[in-house]
This record gives sequence, structure tokens and C-alpha cells, in this order.
Amino acid sequence: MARIQTYAKDNTLSDKDKVIGSNFTSTQNGIDQFTTRNFTMKELRGFIGFDANLLTATETNNVHTCDISLGNNFQIIANNNLTSISFTVTSSDVGKSGTIILVNHANGTTYNQLPSIFLTPDNSNINFVTTGNAISIISYFIFKEDKILTNYVGNYA
Repeated sequence: MARIQTYAKDNTLSDKDKVIGSNFTSTQNGIDQFTTRNFTMKELRGFIGFDANLLTATETNNVHTCDISLGNNFQIIANNNLTSISFTVTSSDVGKSGTIILVNHANGTTYNQLPSIFLTPDNSNINFVTTGNAISIISYFIFKEDKILTNYVGNYA
């Protein structure tokens, strides 16, 4: 086990800060084996599916893609063209949740309906707010790789 020789109060965390933990390696004769390892905060955030950073979704031809392997919280800065939202999700993302902030263009924005993996209450289509500069939010929970539970609240003012 690692020996800590210096103690100091540190009220801030960064991705480079480390914690000591046990890493499962194998089972021998019915007994779990572990090694001691340093884990960075970035590694732990990825493992527990939590990321407090607000990322900008990648945009190509008015399709804004939220890649869950990069984080959980996204913003979409829309232009005044028809805008689509897509997700990159794998089985390791099941159980993660987050938010998508929609910021409309000054002249307004129209949106396609979400892909079919997004489930809404009562299977309703979302009535997206299209007003210029409007801010709306989509909250989500990844229930299964092909089922994302979604709720939309529009027009924060």
C-alpha cells in the first residue's frame, strides 16, 4: 500500500489529481486479487458517468452530435437552418444522464424531431421553441443503448 508522507489541505480538484484505490486483477482459488493503483479524477469521472463540464456538440451540416464518451452535458448553438440532434451512445453509457442546452439563433431556429431512440412522455413529439435567442433544455437518462428517456422544457427567460 502506498505511504503518504505529506498532508496538506487542498480545496480544489482537477482532472490530474489522483486518488489511491484497489484495481481488481483476477480470482485465484476463489479469492479476488487486487493491485494498488493511482486513479486520476478524470478516470473516475468517466467510470461513474459524471461530467460537470458543458461541452459544445459537434456540428456538421446542421446535425449536432453529442458524444457521450466525451461528457454528459452539452450545448447546441443553433443557426437559423433546420437543426438536428444526434447522440453517440454505447452499451457502457447505460445509466448515464445529463442535459442538452439549446440556444437558438437570433433569427430563430427550427428543429427536426429527435431520433427514435429518444423516448418522450406519452410518446409525444416535442414542440420546440423556435423564437430567436430562446434557451431550452433537454434532460436525458440512458436506460438502454437504444432507449434514452427524455424530457424537454422550453423558453427559459
